[in-house]
Amino acid sequence: MEAATNFLAKWGMLLVIVALSITVVAVLMFRFKLPPEYQTPLLVLLVATLLAALAAAMGALALLGSLISDASQVQRSLVMIVLALVLIIPVFSLASKVGTMPTINDISTDLDNPPVYKVVPSLRHPIDNSLDLVQERMDTQKAFYGDIKPLKLAASPDQVFDKALSVMADKGWEIVDSDKAAGHIEAMVSTAVLNFQDDVVIRLTADNGGTIVDMRSASRTGRSDLGVNSQRIREFFAALN
Repeated sequence: MEAATNFLAKWGMLLVIVALSITVVAVLMFRFKLPPEYQTPLLVLLVATLLAALAAAMGALALLGSLISDASQVQRSLVMIVLALVLIIPVFSLASKVGTMPTINDISTDLDNPPVYKVVPSLRHPIDNSLDLVQERMDTQKAFYGDIKPLKLAASPDQVFDKALSVMADKGWEIVDSDKAAGHIEAMVSTAVLNFQDDVVIRLTADNGGTIVDMRSASRTGRSDLGVNSQRIREFFAALN
């Protein structure tokens, strides 16, 4: 029993270190888009997760053996399990979320006349998601995000324009185009760790002394945005209001 426990503790720890190293590689691949397609780093991350799961199982067995016959491996086994779970839990949480969220990566407050990207298309790559609002995508938004509507404000378009730029700056969004006279703003939003990029466009329309704010948020990568774009619009409107 003692020999088996030592074996599991030793090789399980080595396995979790390998899994951590592969995870770092996957994150770097995501961040620097090497390769540009996200499927390859996603596969690398999956391999790391499977190795971490195996390490967690070995750690659990080593911990059990330590409690029975060799208490010297308890600490190592616990460290191994914790490190493995640090890798496993976020991935499994993300995977479970994918299974419950609608397949949509582009949300607009106006589906009949969506705000138009002017500069963003030139910044996107051919492999990025299409910006065409096909009927299936619009039907999905109506079914799952019916609350996403234009925002009506009492302030003038010029005032709202300045406030919108201020909110974007506070959120750390990168402004790629702004035209105050046209009431048009475009920005790029990047996630902190994996550097996934989404594109935002704001359209301001004068309305009886006030302003109608339309917004569109679209992900460059992935079939599902996991609710990120709709949440971004809600939060931006809340800050603007």
